Amino acid sequence: MGLRGRRGEREWAEHLAELDGLVRSAGGEVVTQVLQNLQQPDPRSYVGSGSLDHLATAAREAGADAVLAADSLTPLQARTIGRVTELGVVDRTQLILDLFAQRARSTEGRVQVEAAQLRYFLPRLAGHGGGLSRQAGGIGTRGPGESKLELDRRRIRVRLRELKAELEGIRQRRERTRARREDLPLVAAVGYTNVGKTSLVERLSGDGDLGAQDMLFATLDPTVRRVVLPGHEEVRVVDTVGFVREMPPEIVEAFHATLEEVGAADLLLHVVDAAHPDWPVQAAAVERVLAAIGADRVPRVLVMNRIDLVAYPEAVAGAELVSARTGAGIAALKARMQAELGIRRRQAHFLVPFSHARLLSLAHQHGRVLREEATAWGTELDVEMDSRWLGVLEKALAAAGGR
Repeated sequence: MGLRGRRGEREWAEHLAELDGLVRSAGGEVVTQVLQNLQQPDPRSYVGSGSLDHLATAAREAGADAVLAADSLTPLQARTIGRVTELGVVDRTQLILDLFAQRARSTEGRVQVEAAQLRYFLPRLAGHGGGLSRQAGGIGTRGPGESKLELDRRRIRVRLRELKAELEGIRQRRERTRARREDLPLVAAVGYTNVGKTSLVERLSGDGDLGAQDMLFATLDPTVRRVVLPGHEEVRVVDTVGFVREMPPEIVEAFHATLEEVGAADLLLHVVDAAHPDWPVQAAAVERVLAAIGADRVPRVLVMNRIDLVAYPEAVAGAELVSARTGAGIAALKARMQAELGIRRRQAHFLVPFSHARLLSLAHQHGRVLREEATAWGTELDVEMDSRWLGVLEKALAAAGGR
């Protein structure tokens, strides 16, 4: 059910298509639609009373298990709809939370999802009656479940405090991890859900085991991979959770520890689906989320993915045109990443003592060895490296008595 008058025709069609995709991703099926031309939702029942009666009849005739609202509902609206239709009521926010509950695999992901769900359900407990027990169809019922939702508010608040402490621990662990990894630049792949971010990270890193899938919110837990750039420099690329328009604030708050990876990045790859007719609208939604988490000032490159699906890809100034599936444009994107990160290479000559031969592997791993010759005093090395790694090598040699 939805209010068509709140959006333009094209925006409404895209909103409905996205909602249908969310339902299918959650394991459900849309069996009927009831839409009303109403600019503002009825504060008591979302749609008007006539449309609500029509909805109840249409739902019974279609054999529906639950009612899904195209927007977020207030507790009063959800209770009214549930009472009239005698069905479980799920709104868009709850559906997205349900998908996150399905996708969460790590302990960290589950903690974040549970916190988001409890924040969402807490104000909806009072006077809910039997509404929760009527939910069906496997949508809007995952995660904390009815047993937790039937707890009184005080116990839920206690649980939220526990989860908050766990999330703070996650944030601190991430900070320590970032501090240990600061020798390599961090690049974050961001974008709307299901635009091919995971496939792009797989292509950049040469690692095909990240689990890329053609579904919404396939990636919840951030995955970091090393990527070798044209000059043999290495960077870390993190694959992040996908965004959607009107991203539920509960999600943004609960996943703040994860999204901090984006704010801490040296460069963002804003990935869009070049084959999607409304990619500019999706890109604008991503920019709003980036601003909400304080990452809007991080330098970024617009990456237009899936150009293999477009006969004449749109040329956007400053954008990189790629296909994660075929590999087209990947070399150019890597070169662009190197330029944007300001990686500078220079040549140097070193004498590495035999007692510190491990430094030779560092030179081979992070640079291009031009000459290597054993002498009576150690190994002479002519190497071309990123300036940062040259500094690391110089310090290590100075401490070892080399030069």
